[in-house]
Amino acid sequence: MSEKYKIRKANQSDKDKIYHWLKTAIANQMSLIDPEMVPKAFIKNYMELLFENEDFIIIENKLS
Repeated sequence: MSEKYKIRKANQSDKDKIYHWLKTAIANQMSLIDPEMVPKAFIKNYMELLFENEDFIIIENKLS
């Protein structure tokens, strides 16, 4: 039986997507209309925490 998930190291494209999702989530939490209004320092701090481990992995569903 084949595995259902693929595990790989995060690449720059993954980090860009996470940055965008994080910015949108923070904007929603702060009730901001435009995600561009989120202070860059907020996002920078969260991104540093997420990616402080160089072996950040992505787990993908092989079926999607």
